[in-house]
Amino acid sequence: ITPSGMLREIYKRSYNYWVETEGAVDIAAGPIFDIWGFGFKKASLPDAKQIRKALAISGMGRLVPTKEEALMPDGRICAKNLIADKDAKKMAGHFNPLDLQDNASGSLQLASGLPRLNFNSVAQGYSCDTFVRFLASIGAWDMLVDIGEIWCRGFNPKGQAWKVGIDSPVDGNISPGSDLSGIWQSDPIASPNIKTSMERAKAEQKNGSELKSGKNYQNGQGIVTSGNYRKFYIRDGVKYSHTINPKTGYPANNTLLSASIVAPTAEAADAYATYCMVIGLEASQQFIASRPDLEGCLIFSNPDGSMSEWRSDGFNLLKQ
Repeated sequence: ITPSGMLREIYKRSYNYWVETEGAVDIAAGPIFDIWGFGFKKASLPDAKQIRKALAISGMGRLVPTKEEALMPDGRICAKNLIADKDAKKMAGHFNPLDLQDNASGSLQLASGLPRLNFNSVAQGYSCDTFVRFLASIGAWDMLVDIGEIWCRGFNPKGQAWKVGIDSPVDGNISPGSDLSGIWQSDPIASPNIKTSMERAKAEQKNGSELKSGKNYQNGQGIVTSGNYRKFYIRDGVKYSHTINPKTGYPANNTLLSASIVAPTAEAADAYATYCMVIGLEASQQFIASRPDLEGCLIFSNPDGSMSEWRSDGFNLLKQ
């Protein structure tokens, strides 16, 4: 194929997230998600051997950092050229390291050692930001864009801060907004097109400036929630969620039920919410606290089955 500029960009940015999260956010883990039934194939409950084989052909660590490095002279690209190791590149496509049987659909053939990319951890946030840039280019300031993930700036049509519901992470809560744990409120920043600084100050004070996080969200805020309460299945009384740790090949096993992240872009909020779900509660708390550009709300389970909540100081949560 001939990769578009957008495809090249999201690949490069995804590679950077893979480096930053030490492999927890990995778009090249497609085979792992497939064998668990959360990718592009129907499957479930792989055994240890299948997981090892999937890990062997997964991971951004096998690939070049940018697609420019994989381009052929005519500007096209093939999956084999994404592989960084020359010896592995020669072998790719000539053997099938995974010969799996899926009881539901017969033979499940995964890629013959070739990279299998799944941009799900960043694609919705990236798409949201792309649309935001378009709206900004035609002069829009006050906006809320929701394309699976959310980005907002300024005020809503009533002249108030934007409000976004945070779903309660209860298994089977498949209808967004039907069961909320709280409502997040944005930090409203008045348009720079307002003539005087006094008018801007009045507008911001009128619309919730007392809830300001103290972070610099002059260009808006992305907010994304990731959780394990919608995409999962249960086998023999055990819950298997779609949050897979790409480094181990197994579903993340921790107490975190959902992670809501506020960041300057929807893409960053998307990637970091996924990251938090993989690394768990304590590591997520430390990560959010270490980042001056992030706010977060983490909902987790207690040993008795009840739920508790942790949030950073600047996460503006309004209880219902």
